[in-house]
Amino acid sequence: IGSGAAATVRLVHRKHDPDTAAVYAVKAFRPPCKGEDPHKYLQKLASEFSVASSLSHDNIVHTFDFLKDTQLFGSDRWCQVMVPSPPPPSPADRQEYCAGGDLFTIIKKAFMTPLEKNCLFKQLARGVAYMHSQGVAHRDIKPENLLITADGCLKIADFGTSDVIRGSYDEHEQVYKLRTSKGETGSAPYMAPEIFSQSEYNALAVDVWACALVYSCMWNGGLLWSYANAHSLAFHRFSLSMQSLSPPSSSSPSQDPLKKIRLLSSMHPSARVILSRMLDLDPASRMTASQVIKSDWLAKRVECCQDKSPLQIDVAAPGLDITKLNIQRQHNHTCPRGSSKSIPR
Repeated sequence: IGSGAAATVRLVHRKHDPDTAAVYAVKAFRPPCKGEDPHKYLQKLASEFSVASSLSHDNIVHTFDFLKDTQLFGSDRWCQVMVPSPPPPSPADRQEYCAGGDLFTIIKKAFMTPLEKNCLFKQLARGVAYMHSQGVAHRDIKPENLLITADGCLKIADFGTSDVIRGSYDEHEQVYKLRTSKGETGSAPYMAPEIFSQSEYNALAVDVWACALVYSCMWNGGLLWSYANAHSLAFHRFSLSMQSLSPPSSSSPSQDPLKKIRLLSSMHPSARVILSRMLDLDPASRMTASQVIKSDWLAKRVECCQDKSPLQIDVAAPGLDITKLNIQRQHNHTCPRGSSKSIPR
């Protein structure tokens, strides 16, 4: 179902129970390169598995095994075994397994309504907030690494560049210290500016920045800029707009630098304000994933199709006009057949 420079992914089921068993995704890593240290190679793969398998959340792909395969891929390959979604009730339903593919494919199809985009963004924010609460930073959040199941559930995948940022426990403060990360890791259009300018950075803030750019890409079908540095005119203009705010992290609707970006002008003002706070140039004052999911707009105005219960709304609240809440209870995030438009990777 997918292939890249680092790995190939195939769907499989249990050989002796094909009718009722779950469908699994097997990620086979490339063999070590010529001259590559075998110990470091295996250590890297084991580290990815250790991080991925430690996370348990509806919006994160469930990884549960790490083994060496000798048959499926024609040669000895180290593999991860994952279950992106619950087992389907019948073989026929299995054909719709992860029917949405990845978010990059969905964005290219250009069929999503604003309500569907907001729903997927809420799922992404929830998954990232949970991941960060476990002391893990992904460091390569982009549409290609976000999978959609047949029932519209977004799953964060590929922890190959993830970093455990929870350090030693501070007895005096009674909190875990956070480790900084190093290296230009990730995909350029989604990388935060501090990655290019600092030798060490807060990887949690980097993830939040990437989430904001994924949402903007969902919204307008393209990237805001190619690089978040001085080489990009679009980013330079954005930086000037952000620097003109006082204070930069204000949540006031009047502090809306993204309104000047034509591709985002139709976005709900409250959403643009959240987005601008996620794109704060100062990572220390940038909104956290936890703050994003607790924000008034995302928590109260955006309903997720994966929620087990509807939003709790006081319909008798003074001045509340239910017709203007833009709430949608059922979404269909799978791609329809038809043409797609091209967006840069």
